[in-house]
Amino acid sequence: MASSRSACAVTSLTEFIHRVYRPTGGLRHRRILDFRPARDFAARHLTPSANFFEPTFNDCRYCQLPAKHQPLDILVPYGHATDRPWDQDAHMLAAKGWAVEHIVPVKDSWADREPSAPVDPDPGWAEAARLGVLGSCGSEGDPAASHVVFDPCPPLARHITDIEMALQGPSQTDATPCTVLDLGCGSGRDLAWLCSRSLRELATGQGRSSVVWRGLGLDSVRGALRRTRLLADQLGVGSHVVVGHGKFHSDGLFYLKSDLADPVLGNPPPSIITGGPPLFTTSDRRTRDTPSIDPPRDLSFQFDLVLGVRFLNRGLFTTGQIGQWIAPGGFLLYSTFVDLPEFPDEHPHGFLHRLGPGELAGWFGPGTGYEVLDDRVECIEDGRHVVSFLARKKLG
Repeated sequence: MASSRSACAVTSLTEFIHRVYRPTGGLRHRRILDFRPARDFAARHLTPSANFFEPTFNDCRYCQLPAKHQPLDILVPYGHATDRPWDQDAHMLAAKGWAVEHIVPVKDSWADREPSAPVDPDPGWAEAARLGVLGSCGSEGDPAASHVVFDPCPPLARHITDIEMALQGPSQTDATPCTVLDLGCGSGRDLAWLCSRSLRELATGQGRSSVVWRGLGLDSVRGALRRTRLLADQLGVGSHVVVGHGKFHSDGLFYLKSDLADPVLGNPPPSIITGGPPLFTTSDRRTRDTPSIDPPRDLSFQFDLVLGVRFLNRGLFTTGQIGQWIAPGGFLLYSTFVDLPEFPDEHPHGFLHRLGPGELAGWFGPGTGYEVLDDRVECIEDGRHVVSFLARKKLG
C-alpha cells in the first residue's frame, strides 16, 4: 500500500500509458483520477477516468474514492503560476493511505491558465489516440464522461446483472424503467452507482445494461444526503434520484424530518419514481413507540429493488413493513454486520446493530412468499464480516 511520497511514481503521460495499457481492455483495469480543470478534461482525457478538479480536494470527494488497497493513478496539471505544488492533493491521498501508484503531470494543463491562452497538446494524447483510449466531451460536465472509481457493495456488484435480466421486459433491446429504494443510503454510493449504470456503460461502449434506474434514498443525516445529491448530479443522474431526510423508529414507522421539496435536498419531482402519485402519505398508525410530535409517513409505493447496506432496523422486518415496499417479482438485497461468536470485537457491537446468521432467511424463507437466492457471511474491505442476503418476492 502506498503510504508515502516515495511510493508514488511521477511519470510522463506517454510513459504512464505504456506502463499500464493492455491490448485487451485498454485502461479499464485501472482506477484513474483526473485532477485537471474541467475544461481540460472535456477537451481530452483518458478513458475511463473521473474528473476531480477543485481548488483544494473537497471533503465530499472522499466518499467517491476506491478502497485504500486498490491501486490509484492521478493525472494532475503540469504547474501553477501561483507556485502551488501541482501534486499536493495526489501526495495528500498517498499520505492518508490510498495506494497512489502513478502521478502524471500533463504538460498542456495548467490549473490557472486563461481559457484563451494557446497551448501545445501533451505528446501523450497522440499515443492515447493511437491506442484508442482518448476521450473528449461536448462540454464541461457532460454526463457522457462520467465514470466512477469506487465499487458498490459486493452483493450489489455480484447480483445486479441477474437482477436486471429478471426485471427486463420481453424485449431486452428496449430500455426498462425500474425503481430502487435505498434504506440508510449514506453518501449514496450504491444508489448513484446503480442509477448511473446504464449511462456509464453506454458512455464506455460496454452497453450491457438496458435497465434505467430511478431511486429514493432515505437517511437521517442531512450532510450524507447532500453528498448523495452531489454524486448523483456529477454522474448525470440527478433527475433520477430523490432523497428523503428522516428516521425509522423502533416500530418500523418512518418520520420525515424535512419536506421532500426542501431546496437543500435538491430533489426532482417524486413523480419521476411513482409516475404521479405521492411517495409518502400521512399514516394514522400509532404504537407506544410512536413519538407524539409529527405523524409518521407511509411510503405508499412498491419498488423493484429494496436495498439495505450497513443499516439495521428490525422493526422493518418484525412488522412486515419492508415487504410492503417490494413489488411482486421484485428483490430485497440486504448486507449488514453479522452477530457471530467468532467476531466478538468487531464494531458495531450488540444485537441491535447486527443480524444473526439465518435471521433474514427466517423472515423471507419458505412459506413467506419469497425465494431466497443468496445468504452468506463474507468479509468486506475493512476486515469486518457481514451477512449478505438476496431474496425475490414471488409473483401473484
